[in-house]
Amino acid sequence: MSLQIYRSNIDLIDNEIIKLLEKRKLYTKKIGEIKQKQNLNIFFNVRETEILHRLKSNSKKLEYWEIELVYNGIFRISRSSQIHISKG
Repeated sequence: MSLQIYRSNIDLIDNEIIKLLEKRKLYTKKIGEIKQKQNLNIFFNVRETEILHRLKSNSKKLEYWEIELVYNGIFRISRSSQIHISKG
């Protein structure tokens, strides 16, 4: 395949990733609303650790540090979304 075809394929994947991240953020906000109603803490380290463990176990091609790098950013965004619900 040519360079342009690979880049086009990456563009399609990136578009799907954005759609999935937007969907994840929507669910995160819903979880934040539930946490607020139940007076629960936003940060739940056990859950994040469980997610990382599950993803590392399921991944065949990514290194553990790569998964942590990506998901630590996603977790920060998720916590931020939930904090804004609590304040808003």
